[in-house]
Amino acid sequence: AGLAAVAQRARRRRVRRSWAPLLATAVAIGILTSVVWRLDWSTLASLGTAHAWVLVGIAAPAHLATLPLKALAWLSSLAAALTGGPAVPLRVVFSPVMIGALLNLVLAGRVGEAARVLLARARLHRSGRTVDLSVVIGSAVTESLVSTIAWVGLVAVAGAFLGLPEPVWLALAGLA
Repeated sequence: AGLAAVAQRARRRRVRRSWAPLLATAVAIGILTSVVWRLDWSTLASLGTAHAWVLVGIAAPAHLATLPLKALAWLSSLAAALTGGPAVPLRVVFSPVMIGALLNLVLAGRVGEAARVLLARARLHRSGRTVDLSVVIGSAVTESLVSTIAWVGLVAVAGAFLGLPEPVWLALAGLA
């Protein structure tokens, strides 16, 4: 009886795994449909000049370049929170950061932050590390706070040389 139960559980897992790519594809199509539906086509048409597209072409890779740095920052925060056991590899947090960034771009309410925390916790669990959700959330909040402080400092330094308008200085003072 025990062997039959094990075989039945294995069949159920195979059935669940066969649905996983189909479900992931359906979710991706749903997200893409949401993006296309919510896209303001008149704003996109206003990018008719070559200069605007050059700036978009610079901004997109620059944003993508920050994601590995964000993953490294989160990894260092998470590693400090985890005691004992082997070191956490970068791949555990890199894809959740990428997926979280995608969801933050296309969905309202910073849903990507919650998704990246849950995905990272699931990856940690899959790699054999049982981690409380509060530890993963705390490390993500710490990474976000440190990143915000770094960006505020970067804008302040740039503003010292570029001469920012007064409302920007007031916003910086409010964040500091």
